[in-house]
Amino acid sequence: MLLAGCTASNDGGDGGATITTSNSNCTTATASGDSTGSSSYTASTLTLSSGSGSFTLPSNVLSFVVSATGSDPRFSTLTRADGTNVLGLTSQNQSDTYSVFAYGQSDYVNFLVPLDSSLTATSGSWTVATTNATGAKVVVRSGTVSDTPTLIVQPYLTGTTYSASDLSTALTTMQTIYSNNGVTLTVNSVQTISGSQYTSVSSSFMDNTTSALLNQGQTDNISLFFVEDFSGSSSGLLGKSAGIPGSLGVSGNHNGVLVGLTGHASGGSLQTQLLAETTGHEIGHFLGLYHPTEYAGILFDPLSDTPECGSANDSDSSGKVSAEECESYGGGNLMFWTAYTTSSRNSGKKQETLCSNQVRVIRYSPIAQ
Repeated sequence: MLLAGCTASNDGGDGGATITTSNSNCTTATASGDSTGSSSYTASTLTLSSGSGSFTLPSNVLSFVVSATGSDPRFSTLTRADGTNVLGLTSQNQSDTYSVFAYGQSDYVNFLVPLDSSLTATSGSWTVATTNATGAKVVVRSGTVSDTPTLIVQPYLTGTTYSASDLSTALTTMQTIYSNNGVTLTVNSVQTISGSQYTSVSSSFMDNTTSALLNQGQTDNISLFFVEDFSGSSSGLLGKSAGIPGSLGVSGNHNGVLVGLTGHASGGSLQTQLLAETTGHEIGHFLGLYHPTEYAGILFDPLSDTPECGSANDSDSSGKVSAEECESYGGGNLMFWTAYTTSSRNSGKKQETLCSNQVRVIRYSPIAQ
């Protein structure tokens, strides 16, 4: 199971310009592509016949994300112009086929190309075969890619406990984290969403209230929803992306990121560094990044240069590999599955690194510029 949510239990849950990373166990990003780049995306509805739909990618295609909705929809095959079912190919990590990364939920499934550098979006006719799908869409980005990608972030705030000023330091820190990794985030002013029903929401994107909240987001940016807390057993959850990736250019209940503020509070104040890391982490999921290592140290992301922290590093036999146990194996990566403990954070430990191939996924995101 690959996770998009980050919990507060144990303090966690869930090429650009040349960059020198701060983490010695992560490779360095190198420059490639046009210096500025020029691209745009289009979103189209696919006509399904017996569960299958086709779409044609232009000669200057950069990326695409194909999605399906329904009751437990899934992809059977995704076939490119040369007749290859790409879901059956082995990903860059040489361990998993791409089918593992067709991120399925109870009402939604999608697949992003590229999610590593081994699989590219090639021109020509592609066909997707689905099961249990009632609708399908494809978002296609075409043009030239920029050395330093730019993405727009639109923050929203619910509830009355916190104000926009309480978020400013964390948002600035998040911008700096991405900037230091060769990615520009343009963060718009925080918009307040009224309505007490949005103060504490379900972590399920099928929930009517949560769905209504995410439907207020825009399609050409990363909609970032700060809620006071998550309801029920999810109280204290740090954050959750609506998908890996999210719907990227398509409105609906999978278009955005939820961040819970209660899980980031200590002594009546927000822990701004942790909040910045959580927000940046969930944005990474929304753009298509997985945890380099999942909690048990058995499952890993599709990328070849992200450090893997295997189960042998579980020195306390808890069944989980912590950021501390994985200090030399990606514990400081922004996308590591769990945060550092409070004591480690107080001693200056941070999770701010992105590896070269992680930045590449962001550069090619359908909504990047």
